[in-house]
Order: sequence, then C-alpha cells, then structure tokens
Amino acid sequence: MKRNELKGLKIGQIYKVDFLLENAGNFPLFLNDISASCGCTIPEYEHRCVAPGKKTKITIKITPPSLGYFRKKLTVFCNIKEGSIQLILKGIVEK
Repeated sequence: MKRNELKGLKIGQIYKVDFLLENAGNFPLFLNDISASCGCTIPEYEHRCVAPGKKTKITIKITPPSLGYFRKKLTVFCNIKEGSIQLILKGIVEK
C-alpha cells in the first residue's frame, strides 16, 4: 500500500498527485487496470509493463467535490501474488 496526503486543497480545482511504483521482482510487472473509488479521481499511467528493477509513474488527477477530510482508494490490478496494489490518497479540502 502506498499513501499520499494533501493539504490546502480547494473545491472544484484539479490537482495532480504522482505515485512511483518500482518492480522489485524478477519478472515484468504488468499493470492491467486501475480502478478508483469515485469519479473525482482519474488515474493516468505511462507504462503497462515495467521491467524488473524499473519504475513507473501513476498520476492521479483529483477534483475535490466537497469541504473537509477525504480518503480515496485506487486499486492497481497487476500480476503480483496479491493481485493488486492499493494507492491511498487523503487530505483536507478548505474554503
């Protein structure tokens, strides 16, 4: 699980957050799909296949819909033993 925490966000503005994933295995890592917990988070990624020892960047575009604390979960479905990697994005939206 990877986490990223944001502060000072404003309603309706678009923010970009990057997560780096490294393939620590001995075989290529295949990113099959990424699902988000809501429509206000949109994932973008460069490589669907990551060679051993290499990294890839997943960029999350988030548009906070309301004030207060939020926690968004994204699931990266891939060919690891667990079947997926969880990305957690949380923060506070202010006036």
